[in-house]
Amino acid sequence: MTYSSLSIEVRPPSPKRFSAQELFAMEIPEQNYLIPGIIPYGLTTLIGKSKIGKSWFSLQLALAVATGGTFLGQQVPQGDVLYLALEDVPGRLQTRLQELGAVPGDWANHLEFWLKPSDTLDDTLAEMERWLQAAPNAQAIFIDVMGRILPTNPGRDEYQFYTQVLGKIQSLSQEYGVAIVLVHHAKKGISQSGDPFDQILGSTAIMSNSDASLLLERGRNEQQARLHVTGRDVEEREIALQRNGVHWELSAAAAEPPLSSARQGIIDAIRAGKRSPSEIVKATSRERGAVQQLLKVLVSEGLVIKTDRGLYNLPSKSPVEAHDITDFATRTQDDILNLI
Repeated sequence: MTYSSLSIEVRPPSPKRFSAQELFAMEIPEQNYLIPGIIPYGLTTLIGKSKIGKSWFSLQLALAVATGGTFLGQQVPQGDVLYLALEDVPGRLQTRLQELGAVPGDWANHLEFWLKPSDTLDDTLAEMERWLQAAPNAQAIFIDVMGRILPTNPGRDEYQFYTQVLGKIQSLSQEYGVAIVLVHHAKKGISQSGDPFDQILGSTAIMSNSDASLLLERGRNEQQARLHVTGRDVEEREIALQRNGVHWELSAAAAEPPLSSARQGIIDAIRAGKRSPSEIVKATSRERGAVQQLLKVLVSEGLVIKTDRGLYNLPSKSPVEAHDITDFATRTQDDILNLI
């Protein structure tokens, strides 16, 4: 018996129940990002040890979104931002904005601070939803720190507790299409397993119920740092960062890390003349959605160029091509013009 010969019960369409045939027919939009390849629209957990710079990281990003600026070398969408600064006071926030170089202007109407949550998580989420409904161009909500809005007693089943709690926050981000960033503490000491995400304080459900997880590592009195990135819709990788005063930046001193096998495979396919998404999918034997996400990231990083016709090229001066001689017979007219 083949799968195509199975009888299928006819039922009304449902957004949560569908056959594989119905799934194939769906037009599913691509995943969008607050920061391409790092923070998707959805629930992201930012983890780090105490006083390592998590709040500076979050506030700098919130400021970039409110002003329509850049963060870690990438342009971020301009829009409304809600920042729950649950461990701060007005004076400290004002000083930090000034130290980040912010000056009064129209942008300041797009960044709102809350210093105290409501009495219960459900009440806080209800207030956040009212803010989302009122904000004309909501892009992000930051909760700094997560522990300040959670109930204090998780009970016996800690995993189930975090699954339910984070599920509510994740649903809010998905319903309104915004990025919600939860700032959370890491454990003291060093992970013995070799997995940096084992440092997350609390249940493994925190990472399991996040669309993306970021772990910020920096030694005391050191300017160099590492940002570990993983998640459902982001490529697992490590980004070298540095502190420049109070600003977080991409590390200028660190050597460019080697490309992951997934990225290198896409670049090799484009170099071999596979320029359309379908051709790249076939050449790399990867899922179409994963290839589309990686292409978007590679374009944002300048390693790949997307043409007006929806095809992909390598930039003529890209470092991945610096020592590569490509057969001109495989190049289109557009490629040759790019080399002139």
